[in-house]
Amino acid sequence: MLDRETVAYIKASKQRGISDEIIRTELKKKDLSEKEITHALHLADSLLKENRPSHSESKDTSSHSSKQKSSRSEESTGWSWGAFILGPLFLLAIKKYYYLFLYLAYFIPFINFLAVFGIPIFLGIKGRELAYDSSMFETQHQASGFMSAVDHAGKIMFVVYLVG
Repeated sequence: MLDRETVAYIKASKQRGISDEIIRTELKKKDLSEKEITHALHLADSLLKENRPSHSESKDTSSHSSKQKSSRSEESTGWSWGAFILGPLFLLAIKKYYYLFLYLAYFIPFINFLAVFGIPIFLGIKGRELAYDSSMFETQHQASGFMSAVDHAGKIMFVVYLVG
């Protein structure tokens, strides 16, 4: 019989990138019929598309979701040394290619003076927000780890620029 834990298991497996065939094999070991397995896979797919928790997850994470949103808003704001120093590389890494067009302002006379200072400052201010909104990361934890590494690299490069 199909239960909430099975749907949660399928959803978690799909989020980790496990193929439907492997999931089917595991579910057959639980003596589920092919019809039940197909129904559970479709249900998990629809939950993933809607980005909704399954019933068993909603009980566990309902109080935790407001904490995640508030922590995300705190982490996704603030200065980003990595985006400030490593601007074009940062934009390529988070797949925000259209922001690279800002660098065309370097070739416009009189505006290029403003662009040399303005674009890095803009990226320093908005870099975290751009990274957290990027489709590059599946979880907030991945985005947070990426930003931590990029900020460390940016701080090191800033010191190297000052010293060298």
